[in-house]
Amino acid sequence: MIPLRVTVELHGTVIEDRLLKVQEDVRLGDSRWADVPFPGADLTVTRVGMGLEVRGRTLRQGVPLSLTLGAVVVTMEATAVGQPSPWGWAAPAVDLRVLVATVGVALTGSFIESVDRFVQNDPIASEQIAEWLEPGWADDASRTARAHVAPPDELPDGLSVEPEFELPEAPPPAAQYIDLLSDR
Repeated sequence: MIPLRVTVELHGTVIEDRLLKVQEDVRLGDSRWADVPFPGADLTVTRVGMGLEVRGRTLRQGVPLSLTLGAVVVTMEATAVGQPSPWGWAAPAVDLRVLVATVGVALTGSFIESVDRFVQNDPIASEQIAEWLEPGWADDASRTARAHVAPPDELPDGLSVEPEFELPEAPPPAAQYIDLLSDR
């Protein structure tokens, strides 16, 4: 199959511009069965080997052949054969850099999300990561505030938990404020 580009002009205006696939013979011109109709001539384009032939002249790729029939100008040109798609359809042009960047961002996000969930669900892992990020944090006095403390009834004998600070009193319930506003 060789592509044939046929352009028909009338008084300098393009009225027909087609790309035909030539497998055997293609009829052009003044014929009832013409693929590209125009008045004044009846042409048959024939495939010969890997080339095209019109009225004994060989059409080469990139070299147009023009026919002038009064006000009608017919230009024929064998065009380059494209590489067939391995999937049988024309694959869209994809910029490989965009594809690689998109996959990289998606994989990085998935990795960060999975590490975050692992650290949230495993207290030992969170302590190890904190030690890697800030060496010596286990020696801080603030570690005791961050450590998990068992309820007093589950502590072994002789151990007690005493808070280092007192909690402030709970604020009064909202109903008390509403009563104060309604008195006014």
